[in-house]
Amino acid sequence: YQFVHAKPVDLELGKIEIKNWHDFTNLEDIAECEWRILAENREIQKGVLDLKLAPRESKTVRIPFQAIRPE
Repeated sequence: YQFVHAKPVDLELGKIEIKNWHDFTNLEDIAECEWRILAENREIQKGVLDLKLAPRESKTVRIPFQAIRPE
């Protein structure tokens, strides 16, 4: 059973919805959300999202990636 769910909202803009299914735990107390973008097994961008999400709360967050230009 997974206590944290993420689903796409608008991937072109980097928006995803995160849901904390824990009953008593804020996500910032137990998790760190790292993201990265790979191209041909090379990491081209990465970062960390702030996960201050109360129990049973959900919110839409934006992954702050830069525009990607194909080589």
